[in-house]
Amino acid sequence: MRDVPMVTWTGADTMNSLEVVALLDEELPAELHLRVGNEFSILVELPDGSAVEGSGQDFFEALCEVRRTLELGGRRLLCAGARRNVYPSAMQRQWTQGRRAYVLGGVPKGEKPPVVDIFWPAGAEDVVSVEEQHVWYIRWLATPRGEILELGPDAEAPER
Repeated sequence: MRDVPMVTWTGADTMNSLEVVALLDEELPAELHLRVGNEFSILVELPDGSAVEGSGQDFFEALCEVRRTLELGGRRLLCAGARRNVYPSAMQRQWTQGRRAYVLGGVPKGEKPPVVDIFWPAGAEDVVSVEEQHVWYIRWLATPRGEILELGPDAEAPER
């Protein structure tokens, strides 16, 4: 797995670029341009020359907007921020502009989970839709302390 460096922003309106893999009918590289201004925005340039842009209060929100648009065309970005069990806390969203998020599966709730950069690469088998990711996160929130929520799409929230 390739390590994508954390971006350090220096100005009021700064742009950085990095490459991730877009899943079309095959895995193809896509270039992401990250911008910080009044909002956080992501411009995704795909190999076919098309582009998709999303913006939000932080990079995770902007990434979700981009992902929703790409999903309409059957495309997905193969990055950690699109994994079922990756979701940022409110503190991470504030301190890292949504660039860092917890890997919530496989660790008992209440223990500190691993942290990833949302733009790190992810396997096609780990990436889900924005809706699937959100539903899994809601299930994780309902999981009692000390228990582990399984990663499968059919994992049910524990009863209260």
